[in-house]
Amino acid sequence: MIVVFFKIAERGGGIAERGDGIAERGGGIAERGGGIAERGDGIAERGGGIAERGGGIAERGDGIAEREGGIAERGGGIAERGDGIAERGDGIAERGDGIAEREGGIAKEQLKRE
Repeated sequence: MIVVFFKIAERGGGIAERGDGIAERGGGIAERGGGIAERGDGIAERGGGIAERGGGIAERGDGIAEREGGIAERGGGIAERGDGIAERGDGIAERGDGIAEREGGIAKEQLKRE
């Protein structure tokens, strides 16, 4: 049995660890499995997480964090634009600091006025 670990670090100080993780452009870090960290210091951890553009963090599963400091955690959550946080399931938090939690919740353009 042959086990091959592809470690690819491109453009700058990118770090790819464990499996076929890919870190591209700048100081991106991709860890554990097929995580992809692109553009800036984005961090993709555990599974197929994708962190793109800036300091976005995608953790656990196929969560996607895009554009600046967005955080997508647990499952297929999507956090886009700014520091929006999407947690648990397929919650979507878009634009600004909106928070969408627990399966399909949507917070858009700070429409939540409490």
